[in-house]
Amino acid sequence: MSTICETLKISRATAYRVPTVRAAHYVKAEDRVVAAQIRTVVRERASYGYRRITAVVNRGFAMHYNRKRIRRVMAIEQWTLPRPMKRRSTRAHRGLVQRPFANERWSSDAIEIACWNGEVVEIAFALDCCDRECLAWVASSRKLSGEDIRTLVAAAVRHRFGDLRPAQPIQWLSDNGTIYTALETVIAAEQLGLAPITTPVRSPESNGISEAFHHTIRRDYEAGADLSSAAAVIAQIPAMGGGLQSFCTALESRDAEPAGVPQHAGDCVRLGQRVSHELGSTTVQDSVRKDSVRKDSVRKDSYHAWGSGSPETSQGVEADREPPKLARQVVTALAVQDPSFR
Repeated sequence: MSTICETLKISRATAYRVPTVRAAHYVKAEDRVVAAQIRTVVRERASYGYRRITAVVNRGFAMHYNRKRIRRVMAIEQWTLPRPMKRRSTRAHRGLVQRPFANERWSSDAIEIACWNGEVVEIAFALDCCDRECLAWVASSRKLSGEDIRTLVAAAVRHRFGDLRPAQPIQWLSDNGTIYTALETVIAAEQLGLAPITTPVRSPESNGISEAFHHTIRRDYEAGADLSSAAAVIAQIPAMGGGLQSFCTALESRDAEPAGVPQHAGDCVRLGQRVSHELGSTTVQDSVRKDSVRKDSVRKDSYHAWGSGSPETSQGVEADREPPKLARQVVTALAVQDPSFR
């Protein structure tokens, strides 16, 4: 054995050592409690990644977990999300959709939500490219028409300026859909003080703010919504902004009702909503990203663009000191929902 070890230039202890398989993740005794806390969030927001889960758990349970620990526990329980694999275009996009000041450019687009009974709900919205406030939206269980877009334009202008008109023309950015490029729609937009512009063909990046809003809707709201019928989906649209209220006690005192009153016209619902511009957001993304004050207001559409109210609250500090509601959820998860825990 000595000759072999000398030839291979290894020690004899290495030759006699019994190989052991190292576990992929180490385990701590408190991981079961952490997993139960994570479970209470994942069951309601399965689309959240470990960064958002870390922010919600730390805020809701008054803990100080490291995001790496949350990621490790989620990997053990197989709750991690698959990494997105998106094919990038070779086209260079050097333009900037976002604007430094409000009322310089508004972005609009439409999204379809398929219901379980075969119906399809179409939603069109208007966003400010500075603060990303949702100025107005229209929703219908039928195909949206140019008349719906004209109603959307009028509601957006009325929301920002009332009965007045903008002093300078505001760019109205949209894709090349016929509901946006129709002559009547272009004329109506110009009469209201807007300057319609369209993106290049097959270039969704040129309207990236609206595309990001699409992703937010599908990731945070559509995944956990009641899609039984078109009427059920339309009824949930005003309340979609209150998704964090079940976890963030700082938002429990907020009124979940929309700021405006919807106007029903057949199967079509039209509503212009306002989002507060106060500082000090308590949303999960603001806690994780810790952006600047301006970016804090830019990302408010993630949870509150549907008009459920401002994410800010003066009770945020007091809420962190009062976690009994979520603590009871953990006890329930440990004692009832997880029978293996003793």
